[in-house]
Formats: sequence, structure tokens, C-alpha cells
Amino acid sequence: LPPTTKQPKRIVTPPGPTARALAARDEQGISHSFVRDYPQAIHSGKGCIVTDVDGNEYIDYCLGYGPLIFGHSPKDIVQAVVEQISTRGYHFSFPHELDYKVGEAVQRLVPSVDLIRFTCSGTESTMAAIRLARAYTGKDNINKFKGDYHGWSDLHYVSYHPALTMAAGRHNAPRGLPDSTGMPQAFVDQLIIQPFNDLEVIEKTIRERHFEIAAVLIEPTLANCGVIPPVEGYLEGLRKITEQYGVLLIFDEVMTGFRIAAGGAQEYYNIKPDISTFAKVLGGGFPAACFGGTKEVMEIEAKN
Repeated sequence: LPPTTKQPKRIVTPPGPTARALAARDEQGISHSFVRDYPQAIHSGKGCIVTDVDGNEYIDYCLGYGPLIFGHSPKDIVQAVVEQISTRGYHFSFPHELDYKVGEAVQRLVPSVDLIRFTCSGTESTMAAIRLARAYTGKDNINKFKGDYHGWSDLHYVSYHPALTMAAGRHNAPRGLPDSTGMPQAFVDQLIIQPFNDLEVIEKTIRERHFEIAAVLIEPTLANCGVIPPVEGYLEGLRKITEQYGVLLIFDEVMTGFRIAAGGAQEYYNIKPDISTFAKVLGGGFPAACFGGTKEVMEIEAKN
């Protein structure tokens, strides 16, 4: 974003009285799932600046947890959305011309995407990718990496932020730990948790258990637990192993897609996964998402 000419300012010591009053109302029936330890409430945002309900301004390094790469209220995006919903409608049971325009743009940008299907969120995209991998391979289990976040679904909300205790297991044999109460153990048992950036461990796991593994699901660069890039040769080795043993490779590009490169991490690292997932960055922060992959794999999706 262009540098702002207006410097962030502080009017009252935060959190101010209005923010505190809203926090008190939260306790009466609103539960925020993320930043809730600090009594704060945002009033508006423009570019990289957000203003709270007491008039304090801040540089927003979060930007909606990633998708607002054009900042808050970008003029072109806002105008396009307003025009669509005010003159053309916003909910249809039939295909819309934007499906084709956006789908073809994703195909041009992302090396591995031959066919695409739209969803509403990153969680929904990764859930669909897992189901597709199971349908294609006829196998049930999924390799997932400790520290990877793929959404809040019971299917994969496991070992994203595990406690550093003996319950988490050894480095070369992590145990799957649910990241929320209320999750049936059966979902946890269908995930094989692996350490990130250790090719020897994942190769051994796939070699010994490939007959039960449908796919390897991975953030090609870990983002939600802190930015941890793959070591040199790791993704290349992972692609080779999965191809050798008939296991699909799913790149969760919800955080890396269209940002680390126009074509995502797969373009940057020159790796072609079988399935890729994307989320709200696709719609400038609005609830638009998708998953896509090779024609061979995605043809199953096209028939359902």
C-alpha cells in the first residue's frame, strides 16, 4: 500500500471508555473466538489504518488475518461489490458469469489448477479437498503436520497448537491432539500427525502406511503458527514421495495463495500439488473461496 500521509494518533489511552463498555456487553452474551483478552472494538478501517470506537488510530498489521492485501475499504473492490449487489443481485441457484471469469483467472495464475469449484471459506475448501482425496484414492487417512492450521472443522482441527507436554509425543512420532473440546476421537484417529521440515520421517510414514493414506495436507509455508518456510528440497522430496506411493498432495494455499507469488507457493517453489485450496483473498476479504486441482482428480468432483 502507498505510505499514508496521516500518522496514527492516540486520543485517549486505550482501551477507552467506549471499548470498555462494549467489552462489558460482550460478557452478557457475545463470545469472540479470537482476540478477546484485550477490551477493544474497531469502528472503521481505511487502507492500513483502523480506528477504534474511542477514536484511537492504529496501523493494522493483521488485515483480517491475511486476506486484505489491498487494505481496508479499497475503492475499486468496494465499487465492484456495490455495483454487483445493487444492480445484478448477490445470490443465485445457477452459474453466474463471474464464476467463469474468476475461475479462468485462477487457472491462468495457479500452475496445477485445471478444474475449480467455489466455496465460501478456507475451512470449507480444505474439508472438500479431503473428501475429494478420499473419493479418488479409496483410502481414509490424512497426513497433517504439527502446527498447520486448515480451519476449525473436526476433520483437521488437530495439533495446530498442541500443548508442549508428553501427550504430544516425540518429534518423530507426534500424537494427534484435538485443539478444541467436543471433538470425537474418531476424527483425530484419521489424521497421521507429522513434524514439518523432516523429510526422513514423512518418507518412512508414507512408505510403511501408504496403503491407508489418501493424501498429505500441508501449508507449503507454515503461516498460522508463525512463518516457517520449507527447508531446501523439502517440498520437492515430498512431491516425489507422494507420487511414488500413490498418495495425493494437497497444498493449503489459504495463506500463501496469490501473495507469496501470483500463483501461490506452488509457483514460487515450482511444485505442482494434486489439489489446492484458497480462501477469502480470492474475494478481497469477502467470503469467497475455492479448491481446484488436476483434471484427473477434479473430474470426480465434477460428477458429484
